[in-house]
Amino acid sequence: MLQKLVFISSLLILSTSLAYAGEQSSPTLLGASAQIRPAYDGSRSTKVDLIPVLMFYRRPWFVRTTEGILEAGVKTALSGDFNFGIQAAHEEGRFRRDADFLNTHNVPNLDASLSIGGFLQYEKNIKSVPIDIIARYRKDIDSSRGDQIDLRITAGIYGSKNKRLNAEIFAQTSWANSKAMQSYYGVTDSEAISTGLSAFQPSAGSLSNQLGFWCSYNLGSHWILLGNAERHQLEGDAKNSPLTQARYNNYFSLGVAYQY
Repeated sequence: MLQKLVFISSLLILSTSLAYAGEQSSPTLLGASAQIRPAYDGSRSTKVDLIPVLMFYRRPWFVRTTEGILEAGVKTALSGDFNFGIQAAHEEGRFRRDADFLNTHNVPNLDASLSIGGFLQYEKNIKSVPIDIIARYRKDIDSSRGDQIDLRITAGIYGSKNKRLNAEIFAQTSWANSKAMQSYYGVTDSEAISTGLSAFQPSAGSLSNQLGFWCSYNLGSHWILLGNAERHQLEGDAKNSPLTQARYNNYFSLGVAYQY
């Protein structure tokens, strides 16, 4: 699922960039990062993934990974510094092969999926500090997977005079309805029998908090080095799930992207 979405997104970026080659627009980034991360939020097992780095905007279309997930859609300006948009986004799964705990208990896989939704975004430079605030609603196309809401704030904290080095910090909090909680952290009665875990039916509420740091260094000739570090903290019933071994998880990534 992720590979197909990345491939389609990359084709969209390349084809649309050629079509709009003569227009003034935001820079486009196309690259990849190696990421060390937990098998899923709540796992003690770690894995290494190759993740896309995408930032593309040709009004009204966009494809991006800069807001925490791979998403594509349309975006239009409202009054002032506010923008409204709709998006389709990649939703991660959970797989036995990635975590010893899941494999030992024969926990069923949760396939990756796709969500649709909308967002309100505020973007403004306050003096020399760029601020980006986004409130986003995500509804899984699989009705059993439920809905989530994110609130994410990003602020620039450093920009060198030669514009080669830039750094940002971000914070995000997410909420989930009962279906979304059940999909990721619930254990049904039948699953309790097959896995040996206690049955657990989580309620809607706070899902997680995230805090992170992002930086980029311009290598010249359009190439950019990218680094990221973030910490996730499970909240609400997610932290009490029988599937949760660790409430806190760390993510680290390093990659390169081509800017044009």
